Amino acid sequence: MDLKYLHNLKHHKDMLTSRSDWDRYAKKYGLPSSYQLIKSIGSWRKVKEHLGVNTRRRVIANKSEMTELLCKHKDHFTTTLMWDEYAEKEELPSSRTIINHFGSWKQAQETIGVRTTPRHIPKSYNKEGIIELLKNHPNSYVNQLQWNEYAKLNSLPSYKTIRKHLTFNEFIKHTKKSHN
Repeated sequence: MDLKYLHNLKHHKDMLTSRSDWDRYAKKYGLPSSYQLIKSIGSWRKVKEHLGVNTRRRVIANKSEMTELLCKHKDHFTTTLMWDEYAEKEELPSSRTIINHFGSWKQAQETIGVRTTPRHIPKSYNKEGIIELLKNHPNSYVNQLQWNEYAKLNSLPSYKTIRKHLTFNEFIKHTKKSHN
């Protein structure tokens, strides 16, 4: 794209807020997309600077302003990694800034009504528990592969987990089988 053409966009500079807002506006009026502008200049920030748009980020001082802003973008408010990628393109606060405002990422999600799913915490096993488990499933071990399939169906620990707690000889003793 010709930089002279970019100069002709100066009278549209008030619409250069976020990339998504610009793309909607550009589509409506037959103007180049943010992608095309970035391709010709190098970055969204440089496009804005070239057209005389203030690129200083607005500081959000209170929680209610932050909440209002995040609600507008809640579809992208999933993980910190995904948010930071989106936030950089849209010139929004980073996940670190949001965490500083709310105390945690989860708290920010709950505040704006993003449904959070509890993290799965794997069951913790000890040696005694593993031995008891093998006693309760006496004929279930044939080989590693078969055990792992059986374990998955019955929410039991994998062969690898069992072997973390039992030596090879202990395993044989409790399953009364040799290792295949």
